[in-house]
Amino acid sequence: MNLIATPARLSTLSATFDRDFQKRLHWSAETDSAIEQRVADILADVQRRGDAAVLEYTERFDALSAPSVQALELTQAEFKDAFDSIPSTQREALQAAAARVRSYHEAQIKACGGSWSYRDELGTLLGQKVTPLDRVGIYVPGGKATYPSTVLMCAIPAHVAGVGEIIMVVPTPRGEKNPLVLATAYVAGVTRAFTIGGAQAVAALCAGDAALLADLQRLLRVGPAQVIRQPDPNRTVDFRVEIGTDYYACVYGNAEDSLPTVDAGLAGIPPDVREAADCWLRFSAQVNVREGPGLDCSPVDVAPPNDFFPVTGRTADGTWWQVSADGVPAWVSAEITTARAVGECDAVPVVE
Repeated sequence: MNLIATPARLSTLSATFDRDFQKRLHWSAETDSAIEQRVADILADVQRRGDAAVLEYTERFDALSAPSVQALELTQAEFKDAFDSIPSTQREALQAAAARVRSYHEAQIKACGGSWSYRDELGTLLGQKVTPLDRVGIYVPGGKATYPSTVLMCAIPAHVAGVGEIIMVVPTPRGEKNPLVLATAYVAGVTRAFTIGGAQAVAALCAGDAALLADLQRLLRVGPAQVIRQPDPNRTVDFRVEIGTDYYACVYGNAEDSLPTVDAGLAGIPPDVREAADCWLRFSAQVNVREGPGLDCSPVDVAPPNDFFPVTGRTADGTWWQVSADGVPAWVSAEITTARAVGECDAVPVVE
């Protein structure tokens, strides 16, 4: 059977133009209600049955079978292999795009997103305290097209803001992983990723088992109508458009939600390693580690995305961190927004 697409033709000279045009623009309330109901059913099912429901929907919608949600997790090695496998022109384009997105949001946060304070004439301390979220999730469409830009536009602003952990969900129909999306996750510094899509992915992030993601504070995503729905009506959800992007965001939280904790920023550091130091430097993008506290000092190492180094000292003015790079003292600028100090860092000694 051959299907032939015939474009609709409307003429402003037609006596029925207004009616015909409105008919084309009309979004059926019945269709909208049906989508709402389908999504509500999926969310309720994931809340009730947890990972088992997520796996069932993944097999049904994406033809991808897995014994557990953990089996659907992508690794950092896969990100790196995908980055190495794509043509050099694509690698350079991704890195250039990432640098532009990062530059914009660094300027944005300096202009209107930083902490500040002052004392008024009465000696009262006034100001604004900006605290990064501990953890966000990003939804990257992947069913019918490739959207590496979604990875960049969601993950990099979160890194610039100082978010400690970024979890990506992306559908891989029939298990086909798109190397460009994985390569972009490497460039953008995605912390973890799962091959799950659709409403079940949003439910798994926001209302599913703690095995996938606990205490998600923000979900950044774009997608079809079935995905862009309120995951949990019992929580505070704020739909908005992020400045600098055209992607929707929803912020979750209850009145009793606490501020991000220090421990959350250490989430990516293995517990047995974490005990080796009280303060750590985490990197959301590739950073040069230098032999001394100054940009004129030669690099002695390169910290890849999602890596971390124990902090052993700092300069008196707090503009440079001393870290241990394979046991060798080295330095990283504290003004680099892609390097974030986490842990108990107030007692780090000053190194002359």
